[in-house]
Amino acid sequence: MAIPEALFRTLVQFAPDAFIVTDRGGTIIFANAQAERLFGYDREEMVGGRIERLVPERYREAHEHDRVRYTSAPQARPMGIGLQLTARRRDGSEVPVEISLSPVYSDDDRYVAATVRDVSERRTMESALRSSEERYRLLAHNAEDVVYRISLESSPPTFEYLSPSVTQLTGHPPEDFVHNPNLFIEITYPDDRPILQRWLSAPEKFDDELILRAVRPDGTVIWHEQRFTPITDADGRVIAVEGIARDITERIQLEDERRLLIAETEIERERERIAADLHDGVMQTMYSVGLQISSILRRVPDLPESTREGLNTAVTSLNEAMTDIRRYVMDLRPADFTGDLTESLTALARLFETTSGISVQLNVTADKPDVDESAAVELFLLVREALSNVRRHAHASSVTLSMDESDGELHVAIVDNGEGFDLATKRRDSQFGLRNMETRARLMGGTLDLQSTPGEGTSVCVALPLASPDAD
Repeated sequence: MAIPEALFRTLVQFAPDAFIVTDRGGTIIFANAQAERLFGYDREEMVGGRIERLVPERYREAHEHDRVRYTSAPQARPMGIGLQLTARRRDGSEVPVEISLSPVYSDDDRYVAATVRDVSERRTMESALRSSEERYRLLAHNAEDVVYRISLESSPPTFEYLSPSVTQLTGHPPEDFVHNPNLFIEITYPDDRPILQRWLSAPEKFDDELILRAVRPDGTVIWHEQRFTPITDADGRVIAVEGIARDITERIQLEDERRLLIAETEIERERERIAADLHDGVMQTMYSVGLQISSILRRVPDLPESTREGLNTAVTSLNEAMTDIRRYVMDLRPADFTGDLTESLTALARLFETTSGISVQLNVTADKPDVDESAAVELFLLVREALSNVRRHAHASSVTLSMDESDGELHVAIVDNGEGFDLATKRRDSQFGLRNMETRARLMGGTLDLQSTPGEGTSVCVALPLASPDAD
């Protein structure tokens, strides 16, 4: 029994990646729906055309040479093997991709199946990571320092000198520390006070670096790094400490952000690898095996009935296994940006509703808004982050996702009916999710307005400038 054509088309049509099959001469004989979305061509335009149409012009000659060489000795080529590949869309724009190739045999003919994956999101994440690292280096280079000298001959220890920049660091002017010798201990974060006490008692037992937290008068917590030198008298007794204190709060936050970005990137890569192993390797091999069994059933009509039944059972099992694998792949690779912002947000909202059980109301009046593609990707990721926060923290029963255009701007809002939170406290605690959304808004050249009240839900509103209609 041959694999039903309808089942095969369903499997590849709903695959998360573009799937294209070519003959020996490089002519496209099949393309799925994701290929249409990725490249911007209708299926009828793609089928019958040369595969080089999807390659940037500067690479076409080399691609044709490589294709002929591959066809002469085809073998499976997995994704993620270090090649920096670029595909060309119908409108001439280019997109970074990863491509896997697999030969497919049917009767006496041979074809090449190509799976093409848009890796724009991953590249964006990697770019954000590089940007984070650059900001980290600039901050460390330009930080303002506090110079001090602490006498250890009094109890409690007292500041003999403290530079004015301590006001910016702690919120207290130098004279406050003179009038209240215990102030240094009082403003230190409670969990860090034992460390400070041990340092003041025997600074020579510490390395020349000490990191502590302090609480400013407004309740914000800051991190400061001490670089110091114990000062001794003629008898070798430690009588003072001289040093420099530096505010490293943003550096700590950036380090946390960088670690989370690295972890997020690695998780995404691992998910893609697993999905690729299932879809590009196992599933295509199973499909090829099914074709070969079906070919035997057609070409050998006088097979014993028991043998024929066994082969038909094997084909049925392969069909069921491929259906299961398709479900696994879709679970591993959630809705991604397809190139169309409206379409992508709609798919994201429906996927969120299905997986979270939270009702989503869509109010999208902006159809194909005129925004740069890189900004559209960032906006999509920001909305995905906001919905993720709703699912994890809001305890909401419904959320509204709206997108409209007005006053030369694109406005996107995510509003939930959840439990809300105290905005001042959440910002003081420097939640990574909020910082991540604010960072993405800045990368787009837009603004983010976050509003929340305990018991009244949360709204995340993004305003993004639209391209000028007079722009060339």
